[in-house]
Amino acid sequence: MEKNITIGEFHRRLLEEKSKGCCPVKKYKLLWLIAALAVIIAFAMTWFQEARFNCIIIHHTASKTDNYASIKRYHKKKGLRDAAYHLVLSNGSTEIPLGNLEPTGRYLALTHAMAVRDVKYNLTGLHLCIVGNYETNEVPGYMKPVIAHAVRALQNKFGIPDDRLLFHRDVGKTKCPGKYLTKKDFLYWVRTMADQCPASIAAQQNEAIAAAPLSGGMVTIQQGIVMGAALLFFALGWIAFFHILSVFRQSRALKKSKSAAGNCHPLLVGITLTSFNGTGSGAKG
Repeated sequence: MEKNITIGEFHRRLLEEKSKGCCPVKKYKLLWLIAALAVIIAFAMTWFQEARFNCIIIHHTASKTDNYASIKRYHKKKGLRDAAYHLVLSNGSTEIPLGNLEPTGRYLALTHAMAVRDVKYNLTGLHLCIVGNYETNEVPGYMKPVIAHAVRALQNKFGIPDDRLLFHRDVGKTKCPGKYLTKKDFLYWVRTMADQCPASIAAQQNEAIAAAPLSGGMVTIQQGIVMGAALLFFALGWIAFFHILSVFRQSRALKKSKSAAGNCHPLLVGITLTSFNGTGSGAKG
């Protein structure tokens, strides 16, 4: 029989016996698998569901004169951090030249709009606001090709088909963008008049649209990364929780074993210790 084994050594060996065959990697293998699946599912959900910028939503300012700066000031008074739209198309009524596209902070960062009441369309829609009141005035002929070019360029960048060109009134109870802006005429302009846009205006619009850091596909991938990372950290949080819980349980078991060992008869402790060394009544030595 091994002699002079302390109670501390006894507890250590007892815990080793209890933990035999319990590898930490194997113990948490299922949780790591769940974490990996969470990332894959996040990408799949973001890729296959109707992701952001799957439509273009057209608005008007319902005013004769406006630009991004004035709209931003007005919307800030309403509690927003920026203009509610992604882009503002000038009608030439201010110092901003006719046909110029002004990207807002929302477009430059590709964040959601605050332009409609339906949250879904704020998240998934690319919102273009045309300066002018087209409830009381017809769209001037010179505006048609510049509107058409801006919309067609946005479609090309983000891969948005004609059937996903929407008006504000298509997604909410409003007359916006006005009775003189009809879907039939609008689609006709986009399909036939985009190439008639003056070269200088087209160049400015292309430059403004290119200011967005990502294309539609990359936006989707970016969203997948963010969602996947969030789910991964959530899964890792659970792993950490179970690990802490396991340590806590082992600590309690150690305290109980110390208490039990302190109350054991010396002969019983000796018999238990011999079992660790493979010795006993029939063992050699």
